[in-house]
Amino acid sequence: MSIESKRELKGHRQLTFSMFLIGLALSILAFIYIFQTEENGRDHIVEEWSIQWTAREQPIVSNMPIDLQVIALEGGHLWITEGDVRANLSHSKMHEDKSITFHHVEDGLYEVQTSFPYAGIWKGELYIKKSGNKVSIPMEVNVLPPR
Repeated sequence: MSIESKRELKGHRQLTFSMFLIGLALSILAFIYIFQTEENGRDHIVEEWSIQWTAREQPIVSNMPIDLQVIALEGGHLWITEGDVRANLSHSKMHEDKSITFHHVEDGLYEVQTSFPYAGIWKGELYIKKSGNKVSIPMEVNVLPPR
């Protein structure tokens, strides 16, 4: 084998190894992104925003006033204080989505008082906008019939 052939083979191996490393790095980044945005109960981490929602009164009963709360953090430790927080939820018996607008209480806490006219599962998304950035997460509310 000539010296030129050995150099070409070595160059080809280096290029192949470099491409393998780039592919591996991209696969790892994709894997991390998928697990960051995956739903975990009511907790969500999306683009380093940690968002948690809850109902102050449990269980949630149809046609009864309920306080819904959202806590929003950026980077896991900074309150999101100037966000526009809204939810759009749908139910099989509703012709239109139920739109909910949360108001800022303090720090990263947002709250709204609302009620749900029908029992069952209400599904939709919770939206948070801040400084031109918008994040939406899935939201599901289980509403029970009155006793």
